[in-house]
Amino acid sequence: MEKQIQATKDEATQVVESKGTRYSTKKGFAVKIGESVIGGYKIIGQKLKEIISKPKSKKTEDNNKKEEKKKQREDKKNKKRRKKSKKKGK
Repeated sequence: MEKQIQATKDEATQVVESKGTRYSTKKGFAVKIGESVIGGYKIIGQKLKEIISKPKSKKTEDNNKKEEKKKQREDKKNKKRRKKSKKKGK
């Protein structure tokens, strides 16, 4: 009796290891279609996140550069004015 049980266990393990079909499940047509649709939406979502998280556009960068140059010019003018006012005060 024990020999029969052991033989059956060995046979079952051999079948599972060689074919791998005993515990496998097959996917239906609808499941495959659903997975591909969901996968497509995931890809679209990732692309949208990349687009949204990109750094500012060139226009905003150019505007920022222009503003910085304006500030630098104003600072230079203010420094000259301060020097003149200090000279007059002496």
